[in-house]
Amino acid sequence: MEYIKRGTKAFTSTNIALFAAGFITFANLYVTQPLMPQFSRDYGVSPAVASLSLSSSSV
Repeated sequence: MEYIKRGTKAFTSTNIALFAAGFITFANLYVTQPLMPQFSRDYGVSPAVASLSLSSSSV
């Protein structure tokens, strides 16, 4: 098995790709969190029900 050596362009590219993948994953999970009060107002539901938009994405 070959490893990517530190200090190479491939190492830097791999680190950037892994960071981006992790960031996007968590951003997608929590993107609805600031929208929950709006969901509650627009759909006339309780905050607990509006929070299901966040819970359903993490199941």
